[in-house]
Amino acid sequence: MVCDSLNDHAYKFKNVISDDDTSVINGSDVSGIVKKDSTVITYYYDLKPAKVNVHHYIEGTTTKLCEDSSQDKLYKDSYETNQCTDLSDNDYKFKNVISDDHNSSFNGSVVTGTIDQDVVEVTYYYELKPAKVVVHHYIEGTTTKLCDDVEIMQKFKDSYDINLCTNLSDNAYKFKNVISTDISSTIEGSKVTGTVSNNFEVTYYYDLKSSQVIVHHQELDTHQKLTEDVNYSGLVYDEVTIKEVPIEGYKLVQKPENEKIKFTVEPQEYVYYYVKIKFNIEVEVLEGEGEIEGDEVIPYGDDSTPEKIVITPHEEWEISKIIIDGEEIEVTDKDRMVIDNFKHVVDHHKVQVIFAEKPIPVPITGSKTKLIIASIMVAIIAMFAVVKFKFLGKNHN
Repeated sequence: MVCDSLNDHAYKFKNVISDDDTSVINGSDVSGIVKKDSTVITYYYDLKPAKVNVHHYIEGTTTKLCEDSSQDKLYKDSYETNQCTDLSDNDYKFKNVISDDHNSSFNGSVVTGTIDQDVVEVTYYYELKPAKVVVHHYIEGTTTKLCDDVEIMQKFKDSYDINLCTNLSDNAYKFKNVISTDISSTIEGSKVTGTVSNNFEVTYYYDLKSSQVIVHHQELDTHQKLTEDVNYSGLVYDEVTIKEVPIEGYKLVQKPENEKIKFTVEPQEYVYYYVKIKFNIEVEVLEGEGEIEGDEVIPYGDDSTPEKIVITPHEEWEISKIIIDGEEIEVTDKDRMVIDNFKHVVDHHKVQVIFAEKPIPVPITGSKTKLIIASIMVAIIAMFAVVKFKFLGKNHN
């Protein structure tokens, strides 16, 4: 019969022979009748068969990434297994391997050993590959950074959601556009989304913000708006020169200290202040004795005061001439005149007057009186003669 306690468990019974030709052999059992002094029965043993089974699972699951494989071996055979090179999903990479053969040796993903059990189970586990996403923030057309680069470590199949920098080193810039080296990325405005399938880079570009300089033109005392505001538009850091504007009837009295303005992130406002131009209404006596009143200062466009210019000659004097802005006007009352006021004054005016002495009446006395009486008598006689002639003529007829 076979040995029940082989000194090497790697072997198993293979066959048996007997030098007694009459022996009956049934498997490993040998039976017969002893017919000679000795009978030699010889048992032969060979190495046991064994298997090496290899599995490939997603870490933490029994989801296969490769079909199971088996290696038929014999005890004492050496074996070697390795990770699958044809994964059904290339987003995964080898993570670790275990073997139920406690004598296995591990070198990375390579498992080696010598068969010393019927079945050796080797199981490989795989995890999603890591991916690196690098995000840049540059001034358009340059590699000048407005934010530090950001490296995001993710795994394949992870979703990502990337947006622009909210803490730019210079807030004079605004987002312009973004590009991604992941051709599967979805870009909506500044937002980049997708599912990680490789290492990739996202680059944001920024350009200068536009801004405004608003210039007001106001009346100094009232701050009344005198004309439409002037708006200058440009990019932050650009310069613009602002200036006054001509406004009819006004003159500039105050302006910004610096008229060369650099655009800033926030709109800027500047004010030019103006006052109305004022004109003199001047009165003057050129000759003679008398008074003229009515000197006045009139703001541009206003009317002068009604009945303010009054001309009054002194006793024994009368108004001879009135000249307004170089032109003589009719004197309608030599003893007193009030000059019409000036409407919508837009220039200086001058009113000048010349007084003349009144003429002295000549008294009628002496020979002059006689002459006058004689002339009257002659006239009366003549009239009487004419009347008498006409009367006689009628009677004669």
